[in-house]
Amino acid sequence: MDSKKSLILAAALLVGTSAASAEGLGVSVNAGLVGLGLGAGADITYSVNPSVNVRGGFMQGSKSANVTLNSNDYAATMKTSTMGLFADWMIFQGDLRLTAGYVTNGGSIGLSAAAGSTIDFGLGVPITLTSPLSADVKFKASPYVGIGWGNAAQKNDTIGFNMDIGLLIDASPSVAITAADATAAQITTLESNIAGNSSVKALPVITVGLTYHF
Repeated sequence: MDSKKSLILAAALLVGTSAASAEGLGVSVNAGLVGLGLGAGADITYSVNPSVNVRGGFMQGSKSANVTLNSNDYAATMKTSTMGLFADWMIFQGDLRLTAGYVTNGGSIGLSAAAGSTIDFGLGVPITLTSPLSADVKFKASPYVGIGWGNAAQKNDTIGFNMDIGLLIDASPSVAITAADATAAQITTLESNIAGNSSVKALPVITVGLTYHF
């Protein structure tokens, strides 16, 4: 069973368990930054006990922007597509929490550089392109760690505020470059440089949202 199917099954079990005991059940709608892209989504939260919550959720979205990676300028189209399971430790049984989880990341970044752009492939003198360059960056499942505020399963608050700040660690993207002006060695080096860039290897997550407790 692949990781996405496992997360879907675990989320279904979470919903089933929560429905049987709605006293500790809440949902949230969220929006914000996931890696280099923007997204919106939702979580369902179940309170295991006053100190521990478990959550399942997803984020979807897209964004176009100009980015610089390894001193090279690109036009980028970034797509966010994640599903995750998380465990929250509610510090002092309050709203402040530490979070660990696992996220399947179907997101991608499409990079392009037009003819006439100068690209440093990482092997000596930069090249002025005579034809366009394109790169397809695809992400993989990765662990998540973060800190947050808000408790959708809090019985005392029907509607509340939710915030998360964290990192998807070791996203380890795959990179495929098409560039007619470059040699195979130059393409391989640039693919490695993009995959190892800190902007795509450890992806920041900053989201805010509203929560509702049943």
